[in-house]
Amino acid sequence: MANFFIRRPIVAMVISILTVLLGVVVIKGLSIEQYPFLAPPNIRVTATYPAHRQKLLNSRWRPRSSRKSTASIA
Repeated sequence: MANFFIRRPIVAMVISILTVLLGVVVIKGLSIEQYPFLAPPNIRVTATYPAHRQKLLNSRWRPRSSRKSTASIA
């Protein structure tokens, strides 16, 4: 079977195009109630820092908006 499509690539392309067109026709015929429910992904990140390290964190890391750029263009 594979040799048939290797020797006749146009037949393989026609079958592929017909499959895609048939899929488009079928999708247009579906009502909205038949589509699957897709929930948006939820990502939750939590981090805890010990209280005695809070001063260290505040002194070393600042929000991006308060950082100064040190890059120079030559």
